[in-house]
Amino acid sequence: MVFCHRIVNDSWKRSFSHQSCDASLTRTLPASEQEKIETLLAADKRLLTAFGKYQARAKTIDLVANLGFGGLDEGKARGFPNSCDKLLADRIEAGLNMDDVLTLLRSSWLDAHRHRLPQQVTLQLIARGYEVRDGRFVYRRYRSLPQ
Repeated sequence: MVFCHRIVNDSWKRSFSHQSCDASLTRTLPASEQEKIETLLAADKRLLTAFGKYQARAKTIDLVANLGFGGLDEGKARGFPNSCDKLLADRIEAGLNMDDVLTLLRSSWLDAHRHRLPQQVTLQLIARGYEVRDGRFVYRRYRSLPQ
């Protein structure tokens, strides 16, 4: 995963944005383009200052992982949010990676309903700003969603 903060567009005009993409979609800038960027930033301090302000205000890009569950009777579907809370509420703020979450699910009745169709409910895990610890994404928020 690569995170990109753009300062100028293809025409070398001011154009701030940020996004993410798979590393396979990127390439190293040629030396001539790197030199052009360095020259631009050295010559236009206002541009660099404005970009710094943009970055300070820019919203983070979050990673969202959805785990679907199905084959639930009406009572279990209604109880799904409470079951998620019992598994995650006391642990999520410290940060959990996907393996941690899957281990917790395996200790619960919920695991038998993962990937079952039709999907009825979703556990959504959120990694704010693509936080990584030990090479793994760290989820610090979750929510349960009905279908």
